[in-house]
Amino acid sequence: GGGLFVGGACAAGAGGAACPPAAARLENCSLAGNTAAGAGGGLYFDGSASNASTLTFVGGSLTGNAAPTGEAGGGGAGGGAVLASPGFNLSGAALAGNAARYGGGLFLSADLGSPAAMPSRPATLEALAFDASNAAARGGDVFWVRAASAGAAFACPACLLGAETPLDGPALAPADGGAGGLLATEALTAALAGAPPAE
Repeated sequence: GGGLFVGGACAAGAGGAACPPAAARLENCSLAGNTAAGAGGGLYFDGSASNASTLTFVGGSLTGNAAPTGEAGGGGAGGGAVLASPGFNLSGAALAGNAARYGGGLFLSADLGSPAAMPSRPATLEALAFDASNAAARGGDVFWVRAASAGAAFACPACLLGAETPLDGPALAPADGGAGGLLATEALTAALAGAPPAE
């Protein structure tokens, strides 16, 4: 988290007490021009140490952030942001000019399961505007680790990829030649906007 890290790890307290939750709420904030050594150039959220950790990022922007491109198989995730666990709401924000090896704008490795299955741990993406200036070897705008939420579809209502492609169309295939593409996964296809994952 070059600009901001929300999360952390702790040893369970006496008697197995849970780790205290991490919580952040940012409204109309700008995280710009930051660099992370490995992941989350602008923002890194990992609430896995506590099942009550939350991140709310409403409005504002993630611009000009970077995670190093690294070598094949190492580092460079989420130039703009990494969301590594559920419990987040990222909405109404602009992501532009961010760069990473995987997910120039956003790297998602959180379980995107249905809110009904985990009402206290939603994973909400909505009304995000990804500018065409985000860059990555895989997933110029978004890289989604589909294996983390194999039973869920990637949904982002009112979101725009490359500032012009609504995320409510048919499934997109990730690029396989290194040029990136707007959305990529480690799978052959990605399901969008509630469509069932393709096999």
